[in-house]
Amino acid sequence: MNNMIDTKNNNQKRNAPATIWDLMSRPLSDFDDMFRPLSAMQDDFKVDLKDCGDKYELHADMPGVKKKDIELRYDNGILSIKAEHHTHQNIKDEESGFLIRERSAGTFSRSIAIDDVDPNGIEASFDNGTLQVELKKIERKAVGNIEIK
Repeated sequence: MNNMIDTKNNNQKRNAPATIWDLMSRPLSDFDDMFRPLSAMQDDFKVDLKDCGDKYELHADMPGVKKKDIELRYDNGILSIKAEHHTHQNIKDEESGFLIRERSAGTFSRSIAIDDVDPNGIEASFDNGTLQVELKKIERKAVGNIEIK
């Protein structure tokens, strides 16, 4: 973030130090831009849910997550996925001699309502940052009119 602002004086542009009033009147976009890389890493993971007739298939992209850090639950028609992630990144700039070490950690969670699943027919696997869940459907009883006698 640059602490210098462009001002106009007699139709000439000059670079002058920012005053407290200049900083207060700036849009908050400068502030938001500082934290954009962090907020992008904290988004929920992306899922695809496919209806395959007799079952559902769910694929969740979970980069930076380890299998041991995933919790998968199915309770009262709600599939819940919770995961902790830890991301480390090392960047070395030979020219300036700086070593930048960036890391983030957090918790992701998603809940999806799917009420026609057999709780005993759920299978899950995790490989190379992708969670795959197969959810077998239960047969629903047909809904129909009831004759009143």
